[in-house]
Amino acid sequence: MAAETTGSFEIGRVLAVLRASSVSPDILACVVDVAARLDAELEALVLLDPNLLTLAELPFALQMVPHHPGPRPLRRNELELEFKAIMGGARRRLETLAAARGVRWSLRTLHARPVEALVAAAEQADLLVIEAGARLAGRAIRPHIALPALIAGISRPVLLVPPGRRAGGPIYVVADPGVDSVRALQAARCLARQFATQLTVLRPPPEAERHRHPPLDARAAAGPGPLTGAAALNRLLAEVGTGILVMPALSRWLEEPGAFDRLARAAATIVLTR
Repeated sequence: MAAETTGSFEIGRVLAVLRASSVSPDILACVVDVAARLDAELEALVLLDPNLLTLAELPFALQMVPHHPGPRPLRRNELELEFKAIMGGARRRLETLAAARGVRWSLRTLHARPVEALVAAAEQADLLVIEAGARLAGRAIRPHIALPALIAGISRPVLLVPPGRRAGGPIYVVADPGVDSVRALQAARCLARQFATQLTVLRPPPEAERHRHPPLDARAAAGPGPLTGAAALNRLLAEVGTGILVMPALSRWLEEPGAFDRLARAAATIVLTR
């Protein structure tokens, strides 16, 4: 578990949330890589919303299938068989990847509403990994709804991975003076050590100088800008690029409407700490 009392940031157990509609090979490779680098145990969790199975029992329920000319009936038995096949493929893939990296792993399913189930499961882990834009049980994890609810409900850090990418590259951490940034700095140092990469601390300027300076360090995009707001967050994400951005979950950068949507669309891997 994360060692709060020692002032360190330690990850012993990683909980990865996978798509129920289709388990991406990219996210499997990514979460195994993260667990291996952190020397942590990996638990892969696939959520299946029970409402979806109930819907499949209705006689008028239809589904759209790729490469199919039109909607077709949604049948519970077909849905369960498809889900079983997906889980079998994910288990075999995880077994191969984890064996190659020496990672202890487990895979389970949970029939529950996505956000509520994630809040409960995340408290048993040290790090929650979600693929940005992933769909759980056929429904999207909408960043502006699910992520704020998760952050409010759990005390664990959340790692948001862009689709088709692995976590990596230079690491940036936002030292926001308006919130407790200690955990973010601890997490960034830990990740920089485990990923053997460069760490850059981004410090907003003092309150009195915000009107004359951009909100990032000297390597940020030139030109003045506000500390918060869409423009500032976009500039921050552009600075990080495809690297890893660590920031407090309660940072003022995330107060603006649509902030979590921007994080989900970013090319960077995002780590939100509590």
